[in-house]
Amino acid sequence: MNPTRLTMLALSLSGLMTVGCTDEEEKVVDSGEGEGEGEGEGEGEGEGEGEGEGEAVYGPDNDWYHVPVSELPEGLEGTGRSNGDVMPNFTIIDQFGDEVELYQFYGQVVQLVLFAEWCGPCQAEAPEIEATWRELEADGVVILSVMMENNGGGAPSVDDLNNWVGAYDCTHPVLAGPDDLSASLQGGYPTLPVLNRDMTIATVDNFPFDGSYLEGLAAE
Repeated sequence: MNPTRLTMLALSLSGLMTVGCTDEEEKVVDSGEGEGEGEGEGEGEGEGEGEGEGEAVYGPDNDWYHVPVSELPEGLEGTGRSNGDVMPNFTIIDQFGDEVELYQFYGQVVQLVLFAEWCGPCQAEAPEIEATWRELEADGVVILSVMMENNGGGAPSVDDLNNWVGAYDCTHPVLAGPDDLSASLQGGYPTLPVLNRDMTIATVDNFPFDGSYLEGLAAE
């Protein structure tokens, strides 16, 4: 059975939120209302120092893949958030407290997972997402799980990220949103945009999560 998404209704008088499940595939509605909807292109666009031997690489210093500077198109920038657009760049913090930039993964198939810590469907998909990362990382597939809200509905901390990492044995990047990524939500959580190797959007939402879709893109 495909996971279902929860629906949150804001009660205007009390300011409380009610969460309910339905039998249809629904999303958890973002409790934030459009915050950070700017495009955010160009943030953290410094090139990786390429310390030590070998070719210089692009992006901030962190433990993840970095594209060689020579392979990154000059002037790459976001054009929108629909299928076929170049995804706007962003720089946010990972579970180790390091900055991670989207465009450092140029040349990889990128699965973004925009989720909330409290979201039941997000929790249900987490084990399969991690398993897919382990299976397809060597084929050039990167999974970036971006926590948009913690259990309290606020901006996540590094501690929140590591709680998620521990709960689901994550070895892929888990990042603290929302930055400007609220603009990419397709009605709620989880939302799973997939990017081609050139940072164009292959699909705005790979929900329910389908690892075979990533495998197919990696083989192209």
